[in-house]
Amino acid sequence: MTPRVLITAAASFAVARGAVGLQARDRGGHRRPSASQATRPSLPPPSASTDQRIAALQSVVRARPRTVEGYTFLAGAYAQKV
Repeated sequence: MTPRVLITAAASFAVARGAVGLQARDRGGHRRPSASQATRPSLPPPSASTDQRIAALQSVVRARPRTVEGYTFLAGAYAQKV
């Protein structure tokens, strides 16, 4: 192997190791759940009917109207119903 290949491999490994270390550091802290996370409504199981999923997702959107994911999942449930 040429020195250039070895240096490239070592640099790639170092960058990947640093990224993994940063991710582990972010997850390592024990954070308290915020008030909005603690009051988050539970979703029905995947075997629930579409109407049950729509009702649950509507409550999620009402509880957290500024969160985009709730609207996305609700749109998907409405699309499934059609």
